[in-house]
Amino acid sequence: HRVHKHCTAFSGTTCVPCMEGTYTEHPNGLTECRACKLCDEGANLMPVAECTYTKNTVCGCLPEHFCSNPGPEDCELCEPYTVCLPGTMVKEKVSSFQ
Repeated sequence: HRVHKHCTAFSGTTCVPCMEGTYTEHPNGLTECRACKLCDEGANLMPVAECTYTKNTVCGCLPEHFCSNPGPEDCELCEPYTVCLPGTMVKEKVSSFQ
């Protein structure tokens, strides 16, 4: 929810739900909900958890990619897995966040 009308000496604060594409995670005095994060395909990101009215979008990596730049809440940049050339082998396997 967001504040529709602030309280006065004669009435309490009135709140209304956030609109689609926006959210608020915690009780606050904001008059606008926050815009949902968009996962940047140019950074090889995709949504792994869609935005709801109470939670922001969580971005993860496209298939065959790993997170090379983790952010505070999700991934900010993914890079493709390295393909071994003939005559070479995997030195170290990566996880989704490595």
